[in-house]
Amino acid sequence: AVNGTGPLRRTIRVVNPLGLHMRAADRFSRAARQYECKVTLWNGDTRADGKNWTDLILLVVLPDSEVVLE
Repeated sequence: AVNGTGPLRRTIRVVNPLGLHMRAADRFSRAARQYECKVTLWNGDTRADGKNWTDLILLVVLPDSEVVLE
């Protein structure tokens, strides 16, 4: 979104050969918790709280997948 009219979104490709596994999900959520904003990761129609590593694990992001970071 531009000029504060909504969330910023970016499609990203997961290049990690193990996908978004436990250690990577933990590091992602720790980084996301440093910000006051809401962080959401979408895998298709399924979403996860980017600040919660268990949500990220349950998203089941496989290697070479594209997800939307919001």
